[in-house]
Amino acid sequence: MSVWEGTLTFCFEVLTDVAFLPPLMIMHRYRRHFELYIGVFQLTTGFLYNFCNALNMSVFLTELQWHALNNILTTTYFLLLLIHLQANSNPTVDIVLRYIAFTAVWIAQIKDEYWNPYYTALVVFAFCMMPVCKFCGAMRLPPYDSEKLLKGLVAGIASAICFCVGLDDQVDPFRLFHGLSQALVGSALYFLWQLVPLHEEEKKSDDPIDPRLVREALVVPGMGARAMSGQDLPLCTSHLARLEYY
Repeated sequence: MSVWEGTLTFCFEVLTDVAFLPPLMIMHRYRRHFELYIGVFQLTTGFLYNFCNALNMSVFLTELQWHALNNILTTTYFLLLLIHLQANSNPTVDIVLRYIAFTAVWIAQIKDEYWNPYYTALVVFAFCMMPVCKFCGAMRLPPYDSEKLLKGLVAGIASAICFCVGLDDQVDPFRLFHGLSQALVGSALYFLWQLVPLHEEEKKSDDPIDPRLVREALVVPGMGARAMSGQDLPLCTSHLARLEYY
């Protein structure tokens, strides 16, 4: 492979990883810490795998080892998206499902020796059925943004087509379609992570709530402590909800 051909392969295969940054920015914005951790780890392993593949070298681990790690994290990242699409009102349910997803994918990948799809496919199928069963059982439509859903599906289908074309090295010697599939997956994730409305915290500061100020707010002169009203709840519960959720 000439220097020019190697440069093209590097650009198409490695530099297109930046398409995964916008979805991670959404995770950071809404403080989805576990998803952010998995997403950053997935991006890092994917970059190192593509880097080793493009330059035919090893960086601490071999190309296949980085690829195996990336398979675990990519599958987990997809399952985290499926959990998000369930739009669960109870954050504890999401917390438990996240840990189950990561653990199940890890064990299934080991059982599949990282390259066979059988047990991993069963795990993915089970999580795919969760949002379907939830909304069909409740006889209601999911609270999705229809415009973002359409954009995400179009980008996802296009990425799948490019990925299949890129599997043939004779058709895609410079990994152009591989890079396009990565860019389109990043675009699909950007839209799909916004299907369920996310809300930023009402209190932006990370400073802890001063208990003394809360007690003073609950005391009415001459009447003692009063019950909290709806206006009092956001200040105190926004941080409590964040602590419980993450």
